[in-house]
Parts: sequence; structure tokens; C-alpha cells
Amino acid sequence: MFQISECNFSYEYKKNASLHHPFKGSVLSNGTLESSISGELRTINRGMKVRVYRNLNKPEFFSILAHDGPYKGKVCGYARSVVVLEPKLLVSEASRLRVLNQKRRNVHSYVVGYLDDVSDFVQDLGSEFCEATYNPYRSSFFYWRDTGEPVDCLGSAVIVQAAGVYVRKVTQ
Repeated sequence: MFQISECNFSYEYKKNASLHHPFKGSVLSNGTLESSISGELRTINRGMKVRVYRNLNKPEFFSILAHDGPYKGKVCGYARSVVVLEPKLLVSEASRLRVLNQKRRNVHSYVVGYLDDVSDFVQDLGSEFCEATYNPYRSSFFYWRDTGEPVDCLGSAVIVQAAGVYVRKVTQ
């Protein structure tokens, strides 16, 4: 088991730094992600506020939506793995209830924070990370996959990839 300092577990992360984990295949060029979306070139820079969510049409990818800047409210790129700083997990309860009533998927859960890195590769994280996930049929919140307990704190950085949100743990 591991401890979480200030919220039940501990993180190895320094503000304005990386996750101290090799990030394979970064697609940022000089701190900028450039993507052609619907024939329009869109850019988003490292440090910009973003909303990251699973792409429902291509579940192996996450959509990166600009939270501010010239492309505010628009998708600016897609990736298999995204590092988000100062993350917050959001679930729209109204949209979740619509999923339950209609038995149809819709985007209603997000990781909101500041873009740090983006990759087209799923990262090999090993056992040094723990996973948070979300299932609207199971709960109205993100929860730790191994314990089922609600996620009450994420620390300073997460990696969003595969089926979840990954946080570096430090055994004590």
C-alpha cells in the first residue's frame, strides 16, 4: 500500500517540472502542438489550459480541447497520451443522467488542467503509477481502479492515457 500526503498518497512532482518519467514520442514542437482539424490548422501551446476527454469515435485517442486562447472551446488535437498539470476531474451530472436514461454514450467527463506534453504512444508506466478511472454506470465520480475509492486529490500532474488517469505514487 502507499500513502498520499495531503490527500492520502504522495506524489513525486515539482511544480513547473515534468513527471520525472521518460515520455516517449512527444509530438510537441518547440512547446506547440499543431493539428489539422476539419481542414483548419489549430495550435495549442504547452502551459495552456485544456480539457482532455476520451474520443468516443476513436477510443484509443483523447481529444484536447482549448479552454482559452484563439481556439477556445475547439478541439486542437488528438493523442494517445497527454500530461496535464494541476489537474481537476470533472463529471457533468446532467449528462451522466442522460447516459443512464438513454443508454447512449456522450462526452461528460474530463480532465481539466494545463497542457505539459502530448504523445502518439501509450506510455509504459509500470507499477510506479496508480490509475483513476470513471464509469457512469458504476458511479458519478472518478475512482481508484484498485480500491474503488473516490479520487479526492490528484496532486500536481497526471498522465491521461488508455482507460484512465495515471498518478505517480511513492511508497513510504
